Amino acid sequence: SRLAQSGQLAMVVVQALPANGRRSDVPRGRASLAVNAAAFAVGVFGMMAIMSGNSANRPSPDLLFRRSTTNVTDWGAEWPPRHLVDAIADTDRRVVITAVNCGFIDFADNWAQSLIRQGVTNFAFVPLDARTRDVLEGAHPGKVLPVPPGLTERVSSGPGGFGSRIFADVTQVRPAILLSFADAGYATLYNDADMVWTRDAMGEFEDLRPRSGAWFSFWIGGSGKFPDDRRKAPHMAIVEDDPRRITQIDPLYCSGLLYVRPTRPAIDFLIRWREEIATGSYDHGKDRLSANDQPAFNAALALTETGTLPIRVLDQGVFPPGDEYFGGRGGYMKEEHNVAIVHNNWIIGKDKKWKRFQDHGLWRPSGKLGKYSCKER
Repeated sequence: SRLAQSGQLAMVVVQALPANGRRSDVPRGRASLAVNAAAFAVGVFGMMAIMSGNSANRPSPDLLFRRSTTNVTDWGAEWPPRHLVDAIADTDRRVVITAVNCGFIDFADNWAQSLIRQGVTNFAFVPLDARTRDVLEGAHPGKVLPVPPGLTERVSSGPGGFGSRIFADVTQVRPAILLSFADAGYATLYNDADMVWTRDAMGEFEDLRPRSGAWFSFWIGGSGKFPDDRRKAPHMAIVEDDPRRITQIDPLYCSGLLYVRPTRPAIDFLIRWREEIATGSYDHGKDRLSANDQPAFNAALALTETGTLPIRVLDQGVFPPGDEYFGGRGGYMKEEHNVAIVHNNWIIGKDKKWKRFQDHGLWRPSGKLGKYSCKER
């Protein structure tokens, strides 16, 4: 049981003795064959026991495509806490997350309620300050992870609009957060806090989902390949952010909505994205410290060698940006699309975002936050 919980497989070799306690006179070749058969049987049943357990005991098939990533994350094995994430993730080790500071607690709460209404429970909050952790834990117990080590000193707790230093603080830690989840073996659907689910969006990522029976087929079937050829499946799913640039050669992709499988190519990309934030210059004439992570995200995509990271671009009609969904830009009509997630972007200012959600019936928070304050440092 303990071996199964640790995800390890013990191959136990036994040699039977006759009732009289003396070694059998069975020829050595036959005895060896019997021992090997027994060991194989134990191994098979041990693997089946591990794979038939819950998500905490079953590693993702995606891990077959990884090699060791020791020391690539900012926080190592310390974060995210495996026991907490295992309790939240679904049976395929998939988790939906948002990272939020105190200034957008109410938006994160509204986001979570939209998932709950769709019957989606495998979601978690990544609080970027202690106050956010405490407030959200009171409203959504068991869904709030600890603050990643050291972030309380790096991320301000106040609200920050696009282009502000606070906005930069919040967004620039995104690749480090996703990298930690991927390195721990979780498939992650990341959402900005200013998003709302209008239906269960998980069905849009079926081609990135580990298939039932894949482990058994890989280990027992002898082919060494998954039934759906997982190596060819997308390792990431992203969405374009600017409808004006859809037909251009260098479209602008949104870093606020992406699905990441825990594979080596995806992890390599997350490392490259983090490095681009640290070393690149994406300030567009402003203070570099106020730059957000999205230009670095697109730069990292441009630097990714063709064919090394299979990516699927999501249908923008299903995942529309704010200026399309709310403003009808480019002739977009939401009634003509089976919208899954609405992004309240392309508008600056928390109050404006709140009013736009309210005007379109998308502001439906839990009502459990109570009164709280975000004291600026």
